Amino acid sequence: TAVELSWKIDQPKQLITMQLKGQKTDAWIGIGVGSGMVGSQAVIARPQSNAGIGLYNLGGYSVGSVTEATGTAGALSNPQYSQTIDPVTKATTTSMIFTRTLKGGTEAEGTIHMGKTDFIVAIGPDGDGWGVHQAKAVVTVDMVTGTSESKPQQGPLKDAYVKAHAVMMSLAWAFFVPVGVLMSAYRENAGKDGLWFQLHRACNVIGVALTVVAFALIVKAYDDADIDNFKIDHSKIGLTAFILACFVPLWAMIRPSAKPETLWRGFWEFVHKKLGYATLILGFSNVIIGFNLDYMDDYLSDFNKKIKLAFYVEVAVAASAFVYLFFADLKGKAGAK
Repeated sequence: TAVELSWKIDQPKQLITMQLKGQKTDAWIGIGVGSGMVGSQAVIARPQSNAGIGLYNLGGYSVGSVTEATGTAGALSNPQYSQTIDPVTKATTTSMIFTRTLKGGTEAEGTIHMGKTDFIVAIGPDGDGWGVHQAKAVVTVDMVTGTSESKPQQGPLKDAYVKAHAVMMSLAWAFFVPVGVLMSAYRENAGKDGLWFQLHRACNVIGVALTVVAFALIVKAYDDADIDNFKIDHSKIGLTAFILACFVPLWAMIRPSAKPETLWRGFWEFVHKKLGYATLILGFSNVIIGFNLDYMDDYLSDFNKKIKLAFYVEVAVAASAFVYLFFADLKGKAGAK
């Protein structure tokens, strides 16, 4: 999405008139002075039924923490809002123009210097209402020469929590849980004297433990950033996989004896296997969904490339174990005939 910023400064009156254009259908656009979001103020243009421009306090990343500011020295004057549609490309351009004082009345408003000034520019998600920005950039602009340069972006969630979450979930669902399932599925070739069961249990315990810690970390990250959680598909699928991952080992703890074969034992095995496979599919798929989130590309691009590579290496190792056990099983069955 292209964003264009232009301005005109009235030095005698210490005023600046700014225009921000963004090509994004049905989305809010906003600009604030400074490089950080939380604790600052931004001028935001809201489209459609909420059409208009306002000065907002950014208390956090949740909808409720963004409130309209009143009684500030740098309050807007002559705000203008418009949306136009290109007749050829059908692209929508959202534009806002406003005038404010160069010097902010508070630290949150920020002061625009006659030299280099940091601006944070953001564009919301498609739709009529509020929502966490879909794109954001911090740009240092020389207000005299007009030159600009982008600054590294910091995501709303703590990097350490997000990275640890990704690493742990990757290990759990690309290696430990799949290998644990293989040990049970091909138990005849997975070791003697019950070794298959020991490996099955150990791998799944490690996988579930990693999942629990990773889940707690990402919940903590959202809570610290004051962002509403479980709003996107990745979070919803993750919550479902987490609940199942916790339930399956609890179900295993009430395992009835294999001898004699009973209706209860048959029902227990059916539930244990089917839920185990379903949980593995959900967890594995959701890790891939997580890698493809815009957030990972926007804020953790280099890390995302590395963790993807590590993930597929883990998958290759688990797949090698599957191939070995699969053909060993075929060989065993052929020899038994």
